[in-house]
Amino acid sequence: MKTQERVFFSLDSFPCSTEVTISTTKHYVPNQSIKFLKEDLLGKSLNVDLNEGFNPDREEPDWTLWDGGWKHLLNSLLFLGKRLQAKSRKYNLKSAKSRKYNLKSVLEGAEVVCCRGAAANIASSVYDSNDSGFKLHVDKFNGVLFIKEVITEARLEETGRRNEWQKKTSWWGHKLETTLAGKGREYAAFLTKINANYKTREDEVKIFCVAEVDCRDSLENFVEIKAQANRLSYNDGKFQKKAMKWWIQSTLIGVEELVVGFRDNDGILFRADKVNLEDLRERCDDWDGQVCFQAVQHCFNQIRKQFDDLVGENQMLVLERKPLSRDIVYSVVPKIEILNKEFRDFFT
Repeated sequence: MKTQERVFFSLDSFPCSTEVTISTTKHYVPNQSIKFLKEDLLGKSLNVDLNEGFNPDREEPDWTLWDGGWKHLLNSLLFLGKRLQAKSRKYNLKSAKSRKYNLKSVLEGAEVVCCRGAAANIASSVYDSNDSGFKLHVDKFNGVLFIKEVITEARLEETGRRNEWQKKTSWWGHKLETTLAGKGREYAAFLTKINANYKTREDEVKIFCVAEVDCRDSLENFVEIKAQANRLSYNDGKFQKKAMKWWIQSTLIGVEELVVGFRDNDGILFRADKVNLEDLRERCDDWDGQVCFQAVQHCFNQIRKQFDDLVGENQMLVLERKPLSRDIVYSVVPKIEILNKEFRDFFT
């Protein structure tokens, strides 16, 4: 019997305001491979062939195993929980005896836990529903909502039919990162607060999220590296959507500047410059970043308010936006475990 889907909310009808405040606090994830930006390469003429190492027949990763950083998210919470527990024992504090309290303390009041991609996909969908959509598994543990993004069938089909040009441009992006920051991979955790002022006021949303960060600068600030063909084309609608996603992804984790690597159509990197995110946002008129984050706030608030009424024991909530759709639909399905045993044992 097919699971029944109902509309959770529409991207065309949710409360909007003119002001959104976003604040972010960083929490480092243990055992990461830290990379630093090669700042001496910025603001000068370059001649780097990004094609080096490209192999169109390279075996593709198994995208069915993709988790968007979920493993690192759980590990970061375990790390912070164990550190808090050790500190509590050292000073003989009451919290050492209450692990459930430790989870609340680690989250600093956040009631939503997710990877950055889940929130970013909701935010960008307001102005760009012409993609492969998204799918979220939602469970509740110790009063906290855990929202895990899972890969959609549409996205699997999309990656499976990539042509050589698409594979090549993807490689150029990877090569750009290694050129400007070296090899390695670092995940970091963030507490992000989103608060919009509506005529009918919604609650502030506090999100604990994990994101893969490209590198750090000399002041230890996180930096995102993006590839762009030839120039920033503000009059091009396709570029404006790309810029929107850059802005959303970076703003969610408190990044204020991007490094954009400019390449020609043959994959030759000829320059890399810093780009201020607020300047980027102000020069784009196809989208409003305030509305993007209001969609995230509204969606997460609706999950908080409706989860207990919709979901029974041994069940979980599934939210999905289909390709080309403006509606986020929901279904209730038998629970699929998204938290591992070590995590549940520690915080139970």
